[in-house]
Amino acid sequence: FPVTIRADHHIDQLIDDKDVITRGEVSMNPNLKDHHIDHIINNNEYEILRNISKNQNLKDHHIDKLIDSKSSIVRYRVAQHPNLKDRHIDHLMNDSDRDVVAAISRNSNLKDHHIDKLLTNDDWHIKTSLSTNANLKDHHIDRLVNDDHRRVRETIMMRPKISLENLNKLSSDFDENIAANAKRMIKVKYEISGS
Repeated sequence: FPVTIRADHHIDQLIDDKDVITRGEVSMNPNLKDHHIDHIINNNEYEILRNISKNQNLKDHHIDKLIDSKSSIVRYRVAQHPNLKDRHIDHLMNDSDRDVVAAISRNSNLKDHHIDKLLTNDDWHIKTSLSTNANLKDHHIDRLVNDDHRRVRETIMMRPKISLENLNKLSSDFDENIAANAKRMIKVKYEISGS
């Protein structure tokens, strides 16, 4: 882990260090001020942008710049950021890279209207990622239980609080493995535990 530098004048010196590793470590510093983050983003150095995109001190205007990065890895990391606003989520949900959209589908800031839109996506990879989102409501889970792709159904089945009703649906799934696992889960979760 990088050393936390507290003094602005030290950060000011290291932010432009000739060593890329040093600049990368500085970009993850929790004591970066807005002007430091702006400087790093404006330098547009890929290796450093990858790190700064995880920095918890990012403000809206920083995220606004990073969501349009040419690097899908930077956009992927920004999609996981806890400070995203609706406009950021909306933008990243329409990203051309499926991994970025999959990352945003796991973001804890998703609201119902985001989830509803992602449920219409035909890409099983994205819906599988969405299946792990803690913000899913029962009606979202019901839709994913009935999804056409087996990986989506497998993933939604593994949710810790999946209902008995949905497990019963999956126990008669046309995919034998899903059906067998659902039956096993019913036995383990509901019969043995006495729930």
